[in-house]
Amino acid sequence: MEVNAVHKSIDLYNEVNFKVNLVLEKQSCNMSFVWNDKMKRYCATLIKSNGDILFEGVAINPHSIFPVNSSLKQKGLNGYFTLHSFDINLVDTEDTIKNWKDYYFLFYSVVY
Repeated sequence: MEVNAVHKSIDLYNEVNFKVNLVLEKQSCNMSFVWNDKMKRYCATLIKSNGDILFEGVAINPHSIFPVNSSLKQKGLNGYFTLHSFDINLVDTEDTIKNWKDYYFLFYSVVY
């Protein structure tokens, strides 16, 4: 059985608060990122251009898939987001995670 996957790179910035416009599975979305000082993580919110909230305030951890549950599938998307480091030996620190554009890449994946 052949498995096909589509991966879409998401732009990251070393700013405490920023937004990116995305087209995911032919649906226009806005994704916002806010640095949370208590958690020492960025938290993400994804909203379709029609105002439907796909997820809100999800903490992003390196090398983990988010959102954790199937909330995207319930809202009409079939993929997931993953944050990976450029260097597999990178030790995650507040500095590397807060300045994540320099150390990580974020992508959305759909497996068919």
